[in-house]
Amino acid sequence: LLDLAPHPSRGQLELVEADLLSQVGWAEATAGVQYVVHTASPFFLGGGNEAAFLKPAVEGTLHVLRACSRKGSQVKRVVVTSSTVAVTEGRYAELPETHVYTEADWTNPNAAGDAYSKSKTLAEKAAWDFVRTSSGPHRFELNVVNPSMILGRCRGAPGTSVDLVAQVMTGKMPLIPD
Repeated sequence: LLDLAPHPSRGQLELVEADLLSQVGWAEATAGVQYVVHTASPFFLGGGNEAAFLKPAVEGTLHVLRACSRKGSQVKRVVVTSSTVAVTEGRYAELPETHVYTEADWTNPNAAGDAYSKSKTLAEKAAWDFVRTSSGPHRFELNVVNPSMILGRCRGAPGTSVDLVAQVMTGKMPLIPD
């Protein structure tokens, strides 16, 4: 992935992989860095066990934030990738079509239509709650982005997002009319 970045800051970017369910490795992953972008969260079609979504999404986000707030941390800003489902799921019918969604809008996690929507809502809420209530030795700025879909160049086997686009393109997505 780094080979795709031919710009001058290429040597300033480090990609790190860690286990969302483990506390191990996060302090090392955030050591000496000023900015952290947390993009990991489970996403797959077919529902599945709610815990398979919730636990890694919420605990993984908190592991990242705790590491960034530890004593000696140099992190200035953390960017968390959430989703539009954290603010819009199940709300289309209750709000006017012209409604502009803001930081005050949230999906009701208990009424979310699926485990993924619930996990993204609870993980983002946990992130904001952590920053608001943290008394850790180091404080940082939190930014959250809420994309509706993330797509990019496929390297290796295509993931769930690419499969969704393929279903739309081939007419197999039942929610999209011809």
